[in-house]
Amino acid sequence: EWKYACLAGVADVVFWGKRDDPELFVWYEENASGQPHPGIEHVRQGNAFGLVDMLGNLDEMVLLGDGNLKRMGGSWCSMLSECTVTNSRGCEATAYSFSLGLRVCRALPETLH
Repeated sequence: EWKYACLAGVADVVFWGKRDDPELFVWYEENASGQPHPGIEHVRQGNAFGLVDMLGNLDEMVLLGDGNLKRMGGSWCSMLSECTVTNSRGCEATAYSFSLGLRVCRALPETLH
């Protein structure tokens, strides 16, 4: 589900494809000045679903279908080549890091489908 939300229908490992400058979409080690960028004033362009910071800025803590937790997508201290949907590392539920985030989601009520 995270991968689907991140790519927003694009068949690639990044949602901006090969045509656009990644600097418009992702905070990573070369442009982040050694720190995460929280807050609306630092938001990069979103994907086709309007979701922002899906790659870079903070690794996403993702619960996979097999019950394993993974850090995915790269962060402000990652190389640009690591800011992809295929970049993942193991993650403990108690992990704490200035480069790790969590995106809370919920199912829509049936009345909104």
